[in-house]
Amino acid sequence: MNKAKKIDANTWHYRGFTIHRNYMSSHGTRRVCSSQQGYRTTPQTHSSAGIVGDWTSTLTKAVERIDDLHRRYAAGELQYTTRATVEEAIRTACERGEPIDCPDQHLCRHGIDN
Repeated sequence: MNKAKKIDANTWHYRGFTIHRNYMSSHGTRRVCSSQQGYRTTPQTHSSAGIVGDWTSTLTKAVERIDDLHRRYAAGELQYTTRATVEEAIRTACERGEPIDCPDQHLCRHGIDN
């Protein structure tokens, strides 16, 4: 069983990130590509030409990547831009009410105030 919460047939939420099955074509129709199987994760931690999000080949690898980003964030091992992305994901997780330590709980929309 995967740790990510399934939202619909092609979307999962996990630790403030959204994982999408396949990715949208940056050319022409912008429809989901059927020939390129995989998963993209947003917010993205780096810029890729034509792909919005970090691409992985399996859902499990996407979850592992997110876990690794959070681990490295806690250890202070991330560069500024990647650290900012993980901070954005943490705020998103807090707003969604996901089980996560919310550093800015007073900013969360789900009603938790400190």
